[in-house]
Amino acid sequence: MNILLYNYDILPIIIVCIVFMLVAVVHRIFLPHMYSSILEFKYEGNINKTLKSSCIRILYVVLLTILFVKIFKFSEKQVYFGILLSCFLNVWPAIIQYRLIEFHRSKEKAICLFGYISFIGLSVLISYITNQYISPMLFDGKEYFLLDNSGLGIIKGIILLILPMSFEAFLAKISSVVVSQDIQSFREELRILNYQMDFETYITDLYEYEIKSVCERNDISTDLLNTIIKLEYIHRGKWYYNLFEKIISKFFTNVAIKKDISIGISQIKISTAKEVLEKSPTKFVKKLADIDFNLEVCGKLLNILIEDYYNTEKDDLIRDECEDVYEYIANKYLCSIYSPMNRSVLIYSAVLRSKCPNLNFMTA
Repeated sequence: MNILLYNYDILPIIIVCIVFMLVAVVHRIFLPHMYSSILEFKYEGNINKTLKSSCIRILYVVLLTILFVKIFKFSEKQVYFGILLSCFLNVWPAIIQYRLIEFHRSKEKAICLFGYISFIGLSVLISYITNQYISPMLFDGKEYFLLDNSGLGIIKGIILLILPMSFEAFLAKISSVVVSQDIQSFREELRILNYQMDFETYITDLYEYEIKSVCERNDISTDLLNTIIKLEYIHRGKWYYNLFEKIISKFFTNVAIKKDISIGISQIKISTAKEVLEKSPTKFVKKLADIDFNLEVCGKLLNILIEDYYNTEKDDLIRDECEDVYEYIANKYLCSIYSPMNRSVLIYSAVLRSKCPNLNFMTA
């Protein structure tokens, strides 16, 4: 196979890249209980979830490889480079965010970087195995016999196809052992996130007056709403996430409601919006991706959470377990249940303490 790239290869590579990125987004949004990454596993320790995620990833790499090569007649080279580019763009933000380029400074960073590089390589390898073994058997009638070299080749291919699942879980497990109880790792992640928060002002500056109006109407701190928006923008602010959410919420409303996806600038879950608005999701789900409506729902939610926290007459098991209002907001906003060891809850509550030091529902 000629590995040199020509002008006519560029468009197919971009198409493959975009399709794989969109499928990864679908996987993450619609199957969150079966989606995992090395960084997520380090804090959750859920091997079963990691293996399910790997199985799904292998399945769509195989199917899309067959689709592009056999149906759309893309060359194998174009598919390989498209997958390579897609995987790279998928992991690059995390590499930058956690400064994994400085892998020589800690074992944790070296393991994470190696895991991401392996993820890219294994994804391309799965596509290669599909073209060399799986596709010929399905479409060309090629047969393999266990006792000849071809049979040994297909056995090797199957082993290599299964390897990424165990390899990804193994890498995650090693990384988890190194990091899960490392307070320095948490502090560094928090420091990096706070650094990002100081620079990610585009979205809050763009909707400065809308945010101010929402805060005044709902009697909440602008710092609080700005912080929530920035956090969600950093974690889920990619353009293709936003585009996909808008398409699903406006044209496939029943699917969106069934999957209870998070939508919009503040990433409000449909079920959460239902409780806040006290309406059927069918009445508002198409509007939830709209900036003004989404901000209003988020403002109402934050007001309700703060009032619930300070309303000691109301029984609330989560409030009773939480250390302060920041932890309460983080738990209710992200999980709706008390999750003291959830990484995202810990990070959110720590950032809220840092950015909203004088939080109370009477401050605007």
